[in-house]
Amino acid sequence: QIQDLAINSLIKKAIKTIEIERRQVEKYSKKDLENLILSASKNLGTDKTGLKSLLERNNLNYDELVNKFKVDLKWNSMIFDIYKNKISLNTVEIENKLNLAVKNIKEGENREKRIEEIKQNIVFQEKNKKLQMFSNSHYSNLERVIQIKFL
Repeated sequence: QIQDLAINSLIKKAIKTIEIERRQVEKYSKKDLENLILSASKNLGTDKTGLKSLLERNNLNYDELVNKFKVDLKWNSMIFDIYKNKISLNTVEIENKLNLAVKNIKEGENREKRIEEIKQNIVFQEKNKKLQMFSNSHYSNLERVIQIKFL
């Protein structure tokens, strides 16, 4: 079970890496990379230095983890660049979600600001859902086409 997960993870990383290199994708957010590292550290109850030590004690390579994060971030940048003009959002669905969320906001001076924040958040979530769908579709197509040679 764990071995199958590890193999699938390696295959997925290899397919993404091949596509990223084929398309010569170099761009990713250094800030997002740092946030991923800090999040992984926090999830393990430590900081960045502690994460490095923890990985070393378990015969794992910190640089490999960082590289995996970079591959994922480059993949996300690539997917956004490819599909950004193909994202169409259902405005009725967004309005319904907004109306539902607005019911809980009390009258006051920050009401309009809060409504705008909620709207932006809903649009952001909907765009991310679409991008994830495009990412999954793109990956599935590549999975069918790319052959990985194991030594």
